[in-house]
Amino acid sequence: MGYEKKIWQKGSKNLNALPKPAILQEHEAFSPAPAWWLSAQPKNRNPYFTVLYHKQVQVMIRLLLLSSLVTLTMCEAQTKKNPAAPAASDSVRKIVRTDAEWRKILSPEQYYILREKGTDRPFIGKYYLTHDKGVYHCAGCGNELFTSDMKFDSDCGWPSFDREIAGGKIIQQVDRSHGMERIEILCARCGSHLGHIFDDGPTLTGKRYCVNSTSISLVKAGQN
Repeated sequence: MGYEKKIWQKGSKNLNALPKPAILQEHEAFSPAPAWWLSAQPKNRNPYFTVLYHKQVQVMIRLLLLSSLVTLTMCEAQTKKNPAAPAASDSVRKIVRTDAEWRKILSPEQYYILREKGTDRPFIGKYYLTHDKGVYHCAGCGNELFTSDMKFDSDCGWPSFDREIAGGKIIQQVDRSHGMERIEILCARCGSHLGHIFDDGPTLTGKRYCVNSTSISLVKAGQN
């Protein structure tokens, strides 16, 4: 207290002209309090305490910034270690062909169903009552769409499945043709028409993929 009283008795405003206590000498690495900070303090406040308080604030700010930097670095390292899985739709390699190329590849019946969004006549399709084990592929490009375990008897007249093979194999879009609004399903690889999907399935998924037999081909178990 005697040291502080001596400072005030001299009325000096130049802090650098006075000898500094040992506690301030430990903070020489930091800049002194700016003029705006000093002017904002009460006039009867110890000037050395004001400088010290400002230095402590600087230390706290720098510690907070350092902590934020460490956190960001750790998050970035974790992201590089466990990158996010690619979107399902990105796992399907797209096939693009001209109309003339499709006509050369497909039979007239396949072209009508796959490319012109036609529909098989009910109850007579090749796979309507099939129970053979295997994998159903897109008839246009060979993209894997369903397994035989996903197929069920729906009595609707067309092959029905309650789910699709994971990986974005099938895409959906609104179909407002024939005065109705339905959800059309297409092959994600080549864009060929497969059929429609409905929310009246009898299994736990509640879905019914109603598919044209002409749109798919079955590779039986043990053939591949």
